[in-house]
Amino acid sequence: MSFQNILSLIEEASSLVDPFSSTSSEELSSLYESDLSIETESSLQDTEKSLSNMEFSKYAQLEFNFNR
Repeated sequence: MSFQNILSLIEEASSLVDPFSSTSSEELSSLYESDLSIETESSLQDTEKSLSNMEFSKYAQLEFNFNR
């Protein structure tokens, strides 16, 4: 599940709880739009790229060692 999916679920939950609790709905909306959400998504993307690069480097080294 991507972080965008999680944000979509938060947004949907905000709409669903609004008839029962406007405060909870507003809090969920605030979380959805918060700097923390943006920073978290960015950090997750950076981590994904870093891990991908590490895997590529690992396999490139294995291939180099294999072909020697």
